[in-house]
Amino acid sequence: MKPKTDFYSIFGLNFRGMLAAVYLKVNGENVALIDNDRSKNCDDYYMGIPCLSPNDMPNGCSVIISVRGNSIKEISKQIEGMDIKESKVLTDDKVDKVMKEMDDELYIRCLYRFYLNGEIDLEKPVTFNEKLNWLKLHDRREIYTKMVDKYAAKEFVGDIIGMEHIIPAIGIWDDVDSIPFDTFPKKFVIKCTHDSGSVVVVNDRDKFDREKVKADYRERLKQNYFYPYREWPYKDVKPRILAEKYMETLNGEPLVVYKLFCFNGLPKIAQIIQNDKFPNESIDYVDMDFCLMDIRQNFPNSKNHLNPPDTWEEMKEFASKLSEGIPFIRVDFYEIEHKLYFSEFTFYSDAGMVAFEPEKWDKILGDWISLDTGRFDSHVKK
Repeated sequence: MKPKTDFYSIFGLNFRGMLAAVYLKVNGENVALIDNDRSKNCDDYYMGIPCLSPNDMPNGCSVIISVRGNSIKEISKQIEGMDIKESKVLTDDKVDKVMKEMDDELYIRCLYRFYLNGEIDLEKPVTFNEKLNWLKLHDRREIYTKMVDKYAAKEFVGDIIGMEHIIPAIGIWDDVDSIPFDTFPKKFVIKCTHDSGSVVVVNDRDKFDREKVKADYRERLKQNYFYPYREWPYKDVKPRILAEKYMETLNGEPLVVYKLFCFNGLPKIAQIIQNDKFPNESIDYVDMDFCLMDIRQNFPNSKNHLNPPDTWEEMKEFASKLSEGIPFIRVDFYEIEHKLYFSEFTFYSDAGMVAFEPEKWDKILGDWISLDTGRFDSHVKK
């Protein structure tokens, strides 16, 4: 018989479960990760925590179910009759608590281990993804907060390249119930100022589901976008809702997004995104001569390689000005009817958590980031 012991068994090799396991271990608890398929994302150990099959669970342990939906019922049924002390479901509020209480560096190590299936070197970072995560911890200049604020960035960028390159704002509000939708143009864009992925493109003011959008934004306004990936510039951005002019081409096709990767004021490669946010989205990588490069990440390359936009030289010039003095930043633009418009800044492309294919590009791009540790120490803000 296996001995009874005070032990937590986390059922489910997902990030929620892995995060809870590390949190419990750091706080002195005995813990193991449990899954029927241990090959999902780890070997025998995950960050020093044993990964076991259900048959290897210690008798008398407490089970924490980290999955969601129908899988909860499946696991609950599976552990029926086992000698366990108690079983609990890992709720979203518990995950949020663990996420916010965990040390930044340890949390980043957990993320990297889960998404890139390896141990990150934060003492002597080499690759692009390692260095981006090092910068999250060490380069925390206050101006970055203004640069990622979707509304405040307009003034910041306009002062450097001219307000004629800024998408006009319709208005900005602290809460959804203050938004006067009936006064808006027929078409508009709405987004939160403090996060990513909240953009809603409205083609008909009178037909979109206002209540659904308002309900979604009420929840988003409560969230701090810093915590999920420890992207520090978002930590102190004031949550607001921004409405902007709807920008479109004469033929009505989806806007192409040009995302320039800049290294201390020097743009070196760019992502060319077609059908952004659509199911057939594609991303091509080009050099500064607009020659196609053999690089892929989380989206396929396109089947239709574009010619350089008319404003390509201007994009490179503006990206250089906007990125001066910053080890790495991505500067995003649109070209609409032969005119250049700024889109947004991104300090950590794909949060520094997406692999490159071929893998060599992680190292090549990493070599382009210069980390002057002495220069960054004075910028650290806890």
